[in-house]
Amino acid sequence: MKTWPDTDGSAIARYLNQLRLRSPISPIYYRQTLRSFQDVVVRHQFASSQVSRDVLEAWLRERAVHSPVSTILHRARIVNRFLDFVVQEGLVASNPVADLRAEYCVKSSKAILRALLAADPDRALQALRQFPPFGSVLGSLMRNHIALMRTRGFRYETQARWFWRFDRFLQAHPDLAGEPLSVMLQHWSASRPTANHAAECEKLARALAKAQHHLDPGIELKRQDPRPGQQVARQWRRPYIYSPEEVRRLLDIAETSHMGSSIYCGGPGSNRRRARPGRASTICVTPWS
Repeated sequence: MKTWPDTDGSAIARYLNQLRLRSPISPIYYRQTLRSFQDVVVRHQFASSQVSRDVLEAWLRERAVHSPVSTILHRARIVNRFLDFVVQEGLVASNPVADLRAEYCVKSSKAILRALLAADPDRALQALRQFPPFGSVLGSLMRNHIALMRTRGFRYETQARWFWRFDRFLQAHPDLAGEPLSVMLQHWSASRPTANHAAECEKLARALAKAQHHLDPGIELKRQDPRPGQQVARQWRRPYIYSPEEVRRLLDIAETSHMGSSIYCGGPGSNRRRARPGRASTICVTPWS
C-alpha cells in the first residue's frame, strides 16, 4: 500500500515527471522545496496519510527565517499543488490549503498561505472569510427560484444579483433569521438610504413574493409600489430635443464649413494651401507668435 511521506521519494518523483518542466533547473528547485516540506511532515506528523494545518504552518515558519515572503509564497504554491497531487493519488486524506479555502470560502490559495504567514493566522484567516453563496435562511428559496426561471428561458441575471446581495446581508445579520420576510426587507432597505437601493428593494420584494407564490399559490402577490422607481427616474438626466429651427441651423453650419473657398491650413511660416471648393477641409489653427 502506497503512503506518504515515503522513504524513497517516489511520490515526489512521480509528481515531477508528470509536470514536464522545460528548464533543467526547475526539477532541482522543485525537489528541494518538496523534500524540505516532507522533512517537516516527518518530524511533526503523528498519523500517516494526513497533513494538518499545523504542519504546514511549521514549514512556513521555518522558511520565513531564511527567505523573503515572496519566495516563501512561491515555494508554498509548489507544495500546495503537490498536496493536490498526493490527494488525487489517495496518499493523503486532504490538502489543508484546500480545506481552508472551503472553510473560509476563499478562492485564492495565495491569500490563504499569506494569512498562515501572519503573526496571528486565525485572525488573518477570519479577515478573509467570505459568505457562501445563498447560505442564509432564504438561500435555498432564492437559489431554486433562480434555477426555475432560467429553465424557463429567462437569463435572470439582474434578479440573481439582487438575491445575492440580500443573501449576504442576511448572513451578516443572523439575528434576522427568525423574523418575517417583511422585517428582513425593512432592515435591508434601511441599510443604504439611497433612491436606487429603495427601488431595488421594492423589486426584490416582488421577486421574493413570486418565488414564494410558486411554492404556495395561496400566497397573494402584492402590487409593486411605483414610487421608489419614479424617484430614481426623476434623477435621470433628461434628453435634449432639438427643434426644427435648431436642426436647420446645424445643417447650414455644416454646409458652410464644407465650402472651403477661403479656408487656409497652417500658420505663419508654413506652406499655405488653398482648399478646393466644394470639398471638406480641416482647419488647422496655429497661434501667431
